[in-house]
Amino acid sequence: MIALPRSLARRFRAVLRRCAPPRTPPPPVLLQASEKGLSLQSVLPDVAVRLDHTGQHNQATLAFPAEVLAVCEGRSDDPVTLEEETPGKGRVSWSEAGAICTKEFVTPEPDSVPPFPEPPARFRPMGPDVPQALAEASETAAREQVRYALARVLLRGKTGQVVATDGKHLLILSGFNFPWQGDILVSRLAVWNCPELSREGPVAVAHTDKHVFVRVGPWTFALTADVNGRFPPFESALPRASPLAGSLQFGPNDVTQLLKELPRLAGDKEGPITLELNEHIIVRAQSARKETAAELKLADSRWSGSPISVVTDRRYLLWALKLRFNEVAVVRPDVPLACRQPNRTYIWMPLAPAASPTSTQKGPPQSDSVSAVPSPGEKPKENVPMPNLPSNSPHPGNGDGPATPPDPLAEAEAIRNLLTEAQTRIGRLIGALKFHKKQTRAVRAVVDSLRQLPPLVP
Repeated sequence: MIALPRSLARRFRAVLRRCAPPRTPPPPVLLQASEKGLSLQSVLPDVAVRLDHTGQHNQATLAFPAEVLAVCEGRSDDPVTLEEETPGKGRVSWSEAGAICTKEFVTPEPDSVPPFPEPPARFRPMGPDVPQALAEASETAAREQVRYALARVLLRGKTGQVVATDGKHLLILSGFNFPWQGDILVSRLAVWNCPELSREGPVAVAHTDKHVFVRVGPWTFALTADVNGRFPPFESALPRASPLAGSLQFGPNDVTQLLKELPRLAGDKEGPITLELNEHIIVRAQSARKETAAELKLADSRWSGSPISVVTDRRYLLWALKLRFNEVAVVRPDVPLACRQPNRTYIWMPLAPAASPTSTQKGPPQSDSVSAVPSPGEKPKENVPMPNLPSNSPHPGNGDGPATPPDPLAEAEAIRNLLTEAQTRIGRLIGALKFHKKQTRAVRAVVDSLRQLPPLVP
C-alpha cells in the first residue's frame, strides 16, 4: 500500500501527457516508495521521465496504467492510497466529501515496465534558460521525420548551441556549456514549456552514450540520443551580413498589435503576407473572402534601407515576434530574412512574389522590385539563398498535431505560379538578348558606313 499525494499525481500526469506522441496513450507508470521518498517514472521511446518526492515511506513498488493518474490527481495534497489486492488487480482509494471512494485497475508486473535509464554520477549545473531553449527549438523543428533528422533538436557540445529547423526556418541558440564535445540529436518534445516545469528548481545536464539527461528540480528527463540521424548542413543556410541589407525595427506598440492580429490572420493554415517597407510600413494579408486584402499600418516601426516589398509566410513572422525578436534584416525579396541578437539567430525563407496578397491601393507600387535579368551595364547582385533543405511544411504553433497533408489544388496553383514566373524571366532574358543584338547590329552598320567614306585629303 502506497499513499500518493494527489497534487503529485496531477503534476506527473500533466508532464507525461506532453512527453507522449499526439493521440498516443502514455505507457504504464511505475510508483516506488522507500525511506528516501516517492518516485513516479515512465519510459517512452524518445524520453523517460521521473519525478522524485522526498518523504519517508515503507518499501513498496506498484505498476499501473497511466489513466489511473486521472483518478488520483487533485489540487490538494490529500493522499490517495494505491495497493495491489491480488496479482494483476489493484485498487485506488480516496476520500471525497466525507465518503470513501474506490476504483479498481489492472496492474502489470513491475518487471515488465522498462527501467529508467541509469544516469551518470555527475550532472553539470546549467542556467535556467535551458528548458526555454529546448521549448523554442522543439517548436521550430519539424513535426514528422523525413530524410534529414528535421524532427530532432541538435545539441552541439563544442559550440554550445541548440539548433532546430524544418527546412524552411532555422533557429540557433548559443551560449550553453554542455558537458560533451560532439553533436547529439534528441527528439523534439512539447514538455519543455509545460507550466509544471516553469516554477521548479535548478537545472543540470549530463550524458551517456545513449541518453542526454536534463534535471529540472525534482524532475529528471532521459532523452534518447539519435545516433543514426543526419542533421542538415544548416551553416550554409545562414545569409552573410550585407551592407546592402535594410533593417525593419518593430516598435513596442506594433509588436503588441501584430501578436494580436497575426494569429487571427494566420490560424493553422499557410498564408502569405506582404511587407511594404518604405517610409510607411504596411503589413498586407489576404482576407478570408479573398477579394479584399487586410492591412496593418505599423506607425511605431521604422525601416532603414531602400524601399522594398517582401512576401513571407505570416506564421514565421509571428514566431519571430514570439521569440522576442524586434528587428529583421532584409536584403532582397529572394534572400532569407534574418533576426539576430546576442546568442540568438532566427532566419526563414520568403515566399515568391506571385503569392503576394492583392493590394487595395491603386497606381504603381511603392516598393522596388529586383529584376531577374540585369539591365544593360548593370552588374548582377550577389544572391545568398537558403539551401533547399527537405521539409514537411510544419508550422510553429501550439500543440503537437500532425502536419496537414498537401492540398493537390494548392500544389497545382503553386506550380502554375512558378511556371508563370519562369516564363516571365525567360521573356525578360530574350528581350535583353534582342536589345543587345540590336545594339551590336547598329554599331556594325555605323562602322561599315564609316569604312565606305572616301579618305580625307589633307
